[in-house]
Amino acid sequence: MNITLTELEIEMSGMVGLKRNLLAVMRGYKGKHGVDESKNWDLNIEGACAELAVAKAINRYWEPTNGTFKSGADIGKNIQVRRRSKAGGDLIIRRDDNPEHIFFLITGSVPNFTVQGWIKGQNGMKEEYLQGYGGRELAFFVPQNALSMAGLE
Repeated sequence: MNITLTELEIEMSGMVGLKRNLLAVMRGYKGKHGVDESKNWDLNIEGACAELAVAKAINRYWEPTNGTFKSGADIGKNIQVRRRSKAGGDLIIRRDDNPEHIFFLITGSVPNFTVQGWIKGQNGMKEEYLQGYGGRELAFFVPQNALSMAGLE
């Protein structure tokens, strides 16, 4: 499912990403999971835009949040959004993610995104998906063909 954000949607969600990044810098937060901290601006701003794009795709309200990290969800009470810039990327679920949450994979970048599908955390946390890349910690890399499009058609 392709989603294009409007100029106003990009402005709003981009400001949320900017605020998230500023909060992280001011509080001295360090990147987790081996993330290159020089990419934090991109990750925070594109990430917030991706959250809004998924909310738009599933017709749910997106509440802009800041500083919730793993204590909350990206949309509603149980939806997590994972963005990959390249269309063929896998959905990444971390070992410390909530297995009861729903994880959406969205690809692309502002303003054009594609929702690739979703999976419940516990269904994506299979040993067969556990991998490590680039010397980073192990995570579950769920292939796109294992994701559901139910409810998105």
